Amino acid sequence: MPSIGDNVKANPDAEFASDAQLQWSPDDERNVALAKGYIFTSRATHNHLASVEIVERLQKALTWEGEPNRFVVIATYGHGKSHLALALANYFGMPEGSDVVTGILNNIAHAVDQPAEAQKFRDFKANHAPYLVVRLHGAEMKSLHQQLISGLETALKECPQTSDESLPFWFNAAESFLKGLDGEQLEKANGYLDGHGTEVNILLRRVRDRDTTAHELCRQVFRHLIGTPPDFGGDIGPGKAVEWAADEFCGEGKPFPGMVILFDEFSAFIRNYASGAVVHADGVLQGLLDAGIRACVDAIPPAQRKLVTDHDAFGYFARRYGLDVVGAVIPSQSTSAQPSARELRDLVRTIESEHVRAVFPERSVNPKLAEAIAAETGARADLRLYGDTLGPAGSSGATYLAMEQANADAIVAGLSGGRVRCPIAALNRS
Repeated sequence: MPSIGDNVKANPDAEFASDAQLQWSPDDERNVALAKGYIFTSRATHNHLASVEIVERLQKALTWEGEPNRFVVIATYGHGKSHLALALANYFGMPEGSDVVTGILNNIAHAVDQPAEAQKFRDFKANHAPYLVVRLHGAEMKSLHQQLISGLETALKECPQTSDESLPFWFNAAESFLKGLDGEQLEKANGYLDGHGTEVNILLRRVRDRDTTAHELCRQVFRHLIGTPPDFGGDIGPGKAVEWAADEFCGEGKPFPGMVILFDEFSAFIRNYASGAVVHADGVLQGLLDAGIRACVDAIPPAQRKLVTDHDAFGYFARRYGLDVVGAVIPSQSTSAQPSARELRDLVRTIESEHVRAVFPERSVNPKLAEAIAAETGARADLRLYGDTLGPAGSSGATYLAMEQANADAIVAGLSGGRVRCPIAALNRS
């Protein structure tokens, strides 16, 4: 069994800290010392990643088109995930030559065995300006929309080149409108809002907190007072906000080469979401899941995105995520139907001509026929999908979101020959 010494090299300039917080970057007095003190590892036990490998994967995601760009880091409580997040925020967000980046690079060099390996990280920092780093935290009692908008604004304010920028969304217009209410209009607005259990000052606070759920109520107040709908601009979701910031500020000739979004304590966000402790827009977890699965599928060349399943029941999944269904062992949506000998011969020819890598049996269906076809064609059939029913409690398919993620992980692993996986594991806790 590997020991700690096999994975970690003693470093007198680094120190493990279990109480580091991502939000201490970049200005808290504890930030630099903690980020410089993170102990990097260059080796890990089976099926795990060393922290140096995580940094390397993030670098590839930022610079190589087609690389997966969404990652979930899972570790036991107290094992330094937040400390790593703080180090990453500084590594990607601060310039080469700064005290904190120099310290992080020295610690990486101490962890790796070969100087050439350490040089790759120095070269990355030398060739890339600081990234726009947006920091989110799962324990914040705010919706994902609020956190993302606030985090994006904060990140822009922290950079001298963008410190005067404001997001061109509806918040500023709504805030100006509410701040400008006085006298009879303020009384009338409060009278209207009393029927909604609130008042102007509270609504104004929600707007300043970037609470996107306040958008419609602001519009209603305006219409009540003025008689016509306002021109605040439409509500904005997290995806649109990120797209706007990337288009406006990231790329050649712009302030940042790209954007890094770090979400610390994501499992706390999932718990709050599931318990209803924080109100979120409908479908926010489905949106996160969709984005994650699409990123996994995008890492597979289009010519390899060919799906063969037990029966014709995954068309919706395929259309949603850009897969091509080229056949089914049972060409019907009913698992009780039986294929003819001709249909099986046709399917074998299709699998061979389309160079399909995997046939996916369902967990609720006897896999023998799918396995026989796979054996005849050289495909694999060891990755099973959840179809008509959820899995039992405690399984990887115990909830709808978990089932979708488990199916996605199996499919991308099969289509890519195991090169791509889809570990959106935190969603399984919802």
